[in-house]
Amino acid sequence: MEVFNNKYCVLSYADKSQTLDQIWSAETENMTIEDYKNIQLNTVKQFKDNCAKRIYVYLKDFRWPIVPDIQIWTNYNIIKPLINANILKISYIVPEEFITQLSMEQTLEEDEEQKFPYKYFTNEKEARDWLLFQKNL
Repeated sequence: MEVFNNKYCVLSYADKSQTLDQIWSAETENMTIEDYKNIQLNTVKQFKDNCAKRIYVYLKDFRWPIVPDIQIWTNYNIIKPLINANILKISYIVPEEFITQLSMEQTLEEDEEQKFPYKYFTNEKEARDWLLFQKNL
């Protein structure tokens, strides 16, 4: 069920798997800092409102470099609230370009107290399989 849609991102929720999908578009190349922040805050809201447990993030088309200040903002305003909302896992489908991938990895690595598993994939099926696998949860 789609819960949010704009030219940069689509959020949808699958009740059966309790997964919130965050699909970013190539239009992110034109995104502003405020656009990014609003989408991410909406992601946390939808995660909580829908009682999600997992997030599937599709970044292959993501074109907006995340600078260090935004990495820190994301850590405190997005990652920490997701931890407080008892997130189980996040899977990331990453772009092939190393620089964009690195900026996304650094966003999460800023927090040494990461409380949930996350993993990067280039294959969508592997990401969804890993996301739904329940070992040690």
